[in-house]
Amino acid sequence: MFIGFELTDYQGLTRQDHLDVWSFSALNDANIYDLAKYVASTSHTIQHLDAEKISASLFPRSDYDIFLSHSHADQSKAIELALSLKDKGIRVFVDSCVWGHSERLIELILEQSSPLENETRDSQIVRVSAAVHTLLSAAIHQMIWRTEAFVFLRTEKSVPFENDVSDRTLSPWIYAELQFSAQIQQVLPLRLKNKKSLPSVAGFESYMTESKQLQPYEMAFRISKEHLPSVKGTDFSKWYHDLAAKKFTDPGEVLDDLYATCHIINRYYKHKIDNLALQ
Repeated sequence: MFIGFELTDYQGLTRQDHLDVWSFSALNDANIYDLAKYVASTSHTIQHLDAEKISASLFPRSDYDIFLSHSHADQSKAIELALSLKDKGIRVFVDSCVWGHSERLIELILEQSSPLENETRDSQIVRVSAAVHTLLSAAIHQMIWRTEAFVFLRTEKSVPFENDVSDRTLSPWIYAELQFSAQIQQVLPLRLKNKKSLPSVAGFESYMTESKQLQPYEMAFRISKEHLPSVKGTDFSKWYHDLAAKKFTDPGEVLDDLYATCHIINRYYKHKIDNLALQ
């Protein structure tokens, strides 16, 4: 990850066919139904699943330019954004297309296995759920690290609670992604390393070195987004539609134009440096 920002008031860039949206999601629909092919070893009566193979099936190994963090309720909006940028040569990883597989994977393991010795069914559910979520969380972090830009699609669904002190989300995935993006050490992309000069960024060089009848509860996570400058949907839309006249042929030029037009680089690293000073 090199840079990031939050995208607010996003209204969409293009009109996408429902079939295209469905096809985009289906491309990430990995075949995880046959667990037998993921068995790494067997000891006594226990079959051990290879977490790395499962992760590789769920997560694509191809390179992406943007990691898009968003609420699962905004998946159609996120896919529309990804498809619009794809038309400009920018590859976007939509996290909900993968997170949706986690519950199905948990169900499959529980359907095709029995509890361990001296383990209750409830304990088995907790163990399997924790293992799957840990696997996916680690893979998500790797994906964030590999992409050049981290974009948080902020809506009333991703951040339902706002106040002057802090904003909170009900999604543990959004919480984890934002936390990781705030802590990760930034990596300069090779395409920028090969340039003779970089955009001027103050401090850049130094920084780079089962339910009962009770009241339901749901976790609300304070999100860490102080490191992400805000880009309004109207400004983002204007940048996108102005691309037609610029006739870029390289995806890197499109990303550089986004950073420059929306003044992201200086603002992002100033946010990062200011946050470090407050810690």
